[in-house]
Amino acid sequence: MKELVAASGKRKSTLTEMANALTKRGYLNRENDPADARGVILVLTDKAWHLRPAFDNISGRLLEATWGDMPDEDRNTLVSLLDQVINNLKAQLRKQEARSLSGFGF
Repeated sequence: MKELVAASGKRKSTLTEMANALTKRGYLNRENDPADARGVILVLTDKAWHLRPAFDNISGRLLEATWGDMPDEDRNTLVSLLDQVINNLKAQLRKQEARSLSGFGF
């Protein structure tokens, strides 16, 4: 779960809810992490793997619609600029959180 939190930027509680829902619907299994007694490994079930072709198709169509005929250089520039925007917003949130915590003596 730690890796998913780091990769997605989502809160652990959000990912836990999603994993619980996918487990309940038969798309995920939880296994104990042999390297970490507290850790859990999420494993896709056969039911989930059977959805892969449909997922790949939808993802491909979405990427095609998003990027269209935009040149690679422009795509890379856009992604880089959006990363900067995201980082700026995250920094602003951290500042606001620090200010709100400082009012409580932290």
